[in-house]
Amino acid sequence: MKKFLLILGLGFNLCSQAQSFFESFDDGNFTAPPYTWSGTSGSWNIATAVAGPNTIPSNSLKLNAATAGTFYLSTPISNWGDFQAWGFWMGRVTSVGANNNQHFWLWADQADLTSPTINGYRITLDNTAGPDEIRLERINAGAATTIITSSSAVPNGLDDYGFLVRVTRSAANVWTLYTGPDLNTLIVGGGDFPFAVPFFVNTLQGSATDAAPLTIAPLGTAYMGVEATCGAAATRQSAEFDNILFDANGTLPVTLESFKAIKDGSKSKLDWKVGTEDNVKGYEIERSGNGVNFTRIGFVEATGASSYSFTDVNILSGVNFYRLKTVDIDGKYAYSYIISINNRAGSFVKVFPNPASDRVYVQHTQASSGAQIKVISMEGRLMQNTRIAENTTQTILDIQKLPAGIYNLIYDYGNGEQMVSKFVKK
Repeated sequence: MKKFLLILGLGFNLCSQAQSFFESFDDGNFTAPPYTWSGTSGSWNIATAVAGPNTIPSNSLKLNAATAGTFYLSTPISNWGDFQAWGFWMGRVTSVGANNNQHFWLWADQADLTSPTINGYRITLDNTAGPDEIRLERINAGAATTIITSSSAVPNGLDDYGFLVRVTRSAANVWTLYTGPDLNTLIVGGGDFPFAVPFFVNTLQGSATDAAPLTIAPLGTAYMGVEATCGAAATRQSAEFDNILFDANGTLPVTLESFKAIKDGSKSKLDWKVGTEDNVKGYEIERSGNGVNFTRIGFVEATGASSYSFTDVNILSGVNFYRLKTVDIDGKYAYSYIISINNRAGSFVKVFPNPASDRVYVQHTQASSGAQIKVISMEGRLMQNTRIAENTTQTILDIQKLPAGIYNLIYDYGNGEQMVSKFVKK
């Protein structure tokens, strides 16, 4: 499935002592920390889409039902703030119908999203008489009231497509709905999207004030989740979700545009870029071995730069989770979304000859599905991106066309782990 070929502007405003949530499913698991999704879990799996030209594979949450019916997953959120913003990717393999549709629950007062007494807010994609709009709905005791209907729509009967969604709610219960791209200009076909976090998409689909708002308390456990209904065998793997982002009270004056970790031998190098800084003291770097309990391992002072880095010289065995705690001069703070690397035993990458003139041989741990090698210039330009054949342990790269110089070779295992080596092109 093609999700999206454009790299959208990444970023989100971090929240002042409130919750930030980002779920990419890149760890291949939706039932383990840091975010545990529960419900009809046997009817969902993590799928790795086949990539098309100039794209990369991505793990995504996909309906994998054995029978017709309605299936859901939800995860608890304990800090909602006074106003909120959500972002996510929503995809389809088959067109929607009366018994073939899907919902993204922005807020629900029950973990069971199929409960007949549930209250909440959700984004709905289902069939209409003409082209298929998406709707923001308020749910009272299971009954839906539409707050916003998208101004554009998915062409009727369309399949194999996806789009990005951004939703905001103000403290005065004013809602806005955005998509990327415009729903009537969707990109369709096989492939996958690169690293886009769907938060700053800007095709406005509508804005409205909720006339009879539900109470979303700043503190207290409620739920976010996904739901899909399939009515026939052909639609039992039709719904897909990815890159789910939630931000409560996005008021701290910093915009985080990207945050990544690369394993470099026995070290982990963290890099992040910011779009704005105002009244920011600096960035605390926190690490965890389980994605839940974090410990401070360093601090980087804010200097007004657009990019920062930090090297963890004592990484843990196994998976290392990282997050940034942005600290305001006034004492306010906020957490970024969580990223990870896998420091598993037996992982290795060897590059030879080095220097080289026409080709390099890359020996690596047995490649899994989705593994790839990137060659990056010292200026940060992507020079090559090579998909690795599954189960192989050596890959040959043709570097004849590369200009002479030093390059970083990044081996991406396809499971969230990356390793970096350097080589010289003569």
